[in-house]
Amino acid sequence: MTAPPETLALERLALRAWSALEETELDGWVLRFTQGYTRRSNSVQALDRGRLPLEEKIQACEKLYAERGLPTIFKVTPLAGTYGLDAHLAGRGYALEAATSVQTLDLGNTVQAETPDLMMEEGWSQAWQDRFTGWSALPTGRHPLLARILQRVQGRAFFGTLTQGERPVACASGVLDGEWLGIYEAVTAPEERGKGNAKRLVEGLKAWAVGRGARRAYLQVMLNNAPALALYRSTGFREAYRYHYRVQPRSERD
Repeated sequence: MTAPPETLALERLALRAWSALEETELDGWVLRFTQGYTRRSNSVQALDRGRLPLEEKIQACEKLYAERGLPTIFKVTPLAGTYGLDAHLAGRGYALEAATSVQTLDLGNTVQAETPDLMMEEGWSQAWQDRFTGWSALPTGRHPLLARILQRVQGRAFFGTLTQGERPVACASGVLDGEWLGIYEAVTAPEERGKGNAKRLVEGLKAWAVGRGARRAYLQVMLNNAPALALYRSTGFREAYRYHYRVQPRSERD
């Protein structure tokens, strides 16, 4: 099994765009720890096969996550598929969760005219986070961890809010990293959903980024999120590859 050519590059972009509070490397894998907040920041990123035996590496990962009181979670991309990691984890009882589509878009045809009702902030702000956490109903206890993640982004972080008049109706975060625009954390105010605001937000982000040198865009969307899949298809994104997570069985965590 061969991974799509850009998979490694996109995975490295994603690692820089969504940080972890602690990272360590193990023979071609990156282990991430953030007190359990999001799979992305608390999982093994199996970027390279490495040289150590697979079972030995898995057991070493389990020990490190157990020391932090966390389940061991692996992000399984086509990179891991080249050496049988997914089948090995399934055989050990690891559950499959959160199947996700990584999608990309060539921004060459994007008009650079910016959206007047899109307010852009370079760098994290409490006001932007308050909008996001309120609309996404993120539990209050997770707010400090989200702030720390967003403040540690590698690359040029931006935070956009779409308004109607002076009233915010949708927001998203993202990263400019080389020629790439990464779109993250897009959410619409509950009372404003189904009115085209999300599409206007994405189109505005694309135009804003092109005006600042972006030539391509990527995002990640879960396969069970039909409205988001339809939205991103309508804005030109197409699937590059898929990934999912394998989560350690509870009986193996003690």
